[in-house]
Amino acid sequence: MKQSVPDINSNPAALNFLSSFTNLGFFSVLIFVIVGTILTILIQSSSATMALTLVMTYNGLIPFELAAAMVLGENIGTTITANIAAAVANVSAKRTARAHLIFNIFGVVWMIAVFHYFLVAIDMFISEKHGISLLQTKLSHTDFESVKSVYPVGLAIFHTSFNIINTLLLIGFAPLIAKASIKMVPDRGEDDEEFRLKYINTGMFSTSELGIMQAQKEITNFGNRIQKMYSFIELLIEQDKPKKYYKLSAKIAKYEQITDNLELEIANFLTKISEGELSHESSSKIRALLKIIDDMESVGDSIYQLSKVIDTLRESKSTFTKEQLTSLKELSKIVDKAFVEMNKNLESNFKLTDIKKAKNIELKINNKRDELRQQHVEDLKTKKYKHKVGSTYSDMFSINEKIGDYIINVSEAIYEYQETV
Repeated sequence: MKQSVPDINSNPAALNFLSSFTNLGFFSVLIFVIVGTILTILIQSSSATMALTLVMTYNGLIPFELAAAMVLGENIGTTITANIAAAVANVSAKRTARAHLIFNIFGVVWMIAVFHYFLVAIDMFISEKHGISLLQTKLSHTDFESVKSVYPVGLAIFHTSFNIINTLLLIGFAPLIAKASIKMVPDRGEDDEEFRLKYINTGMFSTSELGIMQAQKEITNFGNRIQKMYSFIELLIEQDKPKKYYKLSAKIAKYEQITDNLELEIANFLTKISEGELSHESSSKIRALLKIIDDMESVGDSIYQLSKVIDTLRESKSTFTKEQLTSLKELSKIVDKAFVEMNKNLESNFKLTDIKKAKNIELKINNKRDELRQQHVEDLKTKKYKHKVGSTYSDMFSINEKIGDYIINVSEAIYEYQETV
């Protein structure tokens, strides 16, 4: 890189071009901030641009103060490249990139406000240590060759001190920066109807333990998503407007595809983690997580089956009786309680020590299913409804009971893991 940058003697045109922007006072500083930003975006590396700036100052292409301005621009440019990289990433990555942008832009703004005084302080330090003034030595000065080696030192001091001071100034504002980032990249939630991992990046992870933590958060999000998906079933049963009905039905189908994708991506991520060296505890946790996402994906499939059962009833121009609707609502409320307990256990960070409540809810689901089945047989004998309606009704409470089985499997997987460690 050093050999690629033109020197003063062999490329006077390059110096003349840069020199035309060095005598504009404060505007020169702003221009070189922009130059640093653009170069970093083009090179896609602030480290490479910083090295280029150091070489340019060493070769006498730009004075110290404008090289410092370029460094400020590089701090902005690196945030833009990070935001470009995060464009295809998850919500957390996008928010991190926005926080990076806020942090560096604020730093550059306050530094420009005190730019002259900051450079004078660095110049005083260099003068005391090396007996050389970075601000007073001119590029054309006969002594430049003997002092040019100090320029990169001064620039490195400027870059380091700027970042340290900026960090100390803004560390107390981290919560505000986080809030601003969240506002800039709102989580539109499950209503996006898109497959998006929120917490893990399937391309990389720093440590196995950190990767497992990220997977746990993603699985907790998975649990909330399938609970939301289940809430659509009751709305689907009660919806009598065709346009809204088919829109809701399509939404459930979309969610089912999302659950398939979530299960696949999380499983691939956990498999990749398991290829490294793991402790016994981490290996046990990964096995539990793989079992959990398999059951949760089965919940998604079962909810989709419920929607297809309702579609079948609607196509036959039939409806459930008031008694059937009331019974299904009662069963749905118990299943929803099972979802709530499951998600609470998922958020326990695998520290579930009591599974009794989850099992009690699952038992209530089974008892309710048995109650509805017995009543259903009696209703068929007295011909309270047509056989087609009865068949659909039986499928509804049977699939709900199956969902309850998958839900309890999740809590049991957490509990069994806890017993093994």
